[in-house]
Amino acid sequence: MERKRYSRKFQRMAVERMETCDDVGELARELGVRPRCLYKWRRKLEMVEPGQEASRPSTHASAHRKEIHRLKQLLAEKTLEVDFFRGALQKRTNDIDSLSRLCKQGVTGSTPVTSTKFVPPVTPSRRRSSKMELGRKPAVRKCGPLGSDDHSRQEF
Repeated sequence: MERKRYSRKFQRMAVERMETCDDVGELARELGVRPRCLYKWRRKLEMVEPGQEASRPSTHASAHRKEIHRLKQLLAEKTLEVDFFRGALQKRTNDIDSLSRLCKQGVTGSTPVTSTKFVPPVTPSRRRSSKMELGRKPAVRKCGPLGSDDHSRQEF
């Protein structure tokens, strides 16, 4: 069943008649509405100041929900910014504290350390063994024409 909408003028007239009648149920039947509707209209019209029209409550609620959503997003964004800057400030404070302790101990050199970088440990590189150590003959390449002397051979 589809809901019927009534104009503000009709609602105001029904509420005025409701205040002067003895039987609200009979008035509701006469107007073709439920008694519950009449009481709801009266409550709604009482909330409105005289001479001022009430806007639809759903419109206000929707606008308020949108505003709340926007403000929550803004709050979350600002919270992230504050956390970021708080962390950066804490790191800087720790760096400054470390440097001041080193200076007091007289450990610093000519240039102060401003950041801590990871320096990988130096490991000895593996030496490749030569072919001679493995018991193989080195490769021999002829440099001259085929069949030339042995002096023309070069080792690599």
